[in-house]
Amino acid sequence: MGQGYRDDADWIASVTRVVDKDNPAPHVRAFLAHPCRAAYRAWMRGEGLRPLEPGEETRRRDADRRACATARREALARFAAGRLGRTSSPGTTHGT
Repeated sequence: MGQGYRDDADWIASVTRVVDKDNPAPHVRAFLAHPCRAAYRAWMRGEGLRPLEPGEETRRRDADRRACATARREALARFAAGRLGRTSSPGTTHGT
């Protein structure tokens, strides 16, 4: 291995903060029990994750993208109707 390679690198233990501690999957249990590079790679593979390549940006998932589009359309519709700040239904009274 190269001079910069360490199986027990400090950053690997910090990854365990984002791991679902209640997940019973063997790759998750193994990574939490022994956070090393091999277990990290197995966890990433098991979760369907991969590191970002240099220059690659994170992409929103389709569900997130649809939710943002829906919220944007609703906000623009409220703005166009002149009731952007109002969250209750039209015709209801506030505090009376």
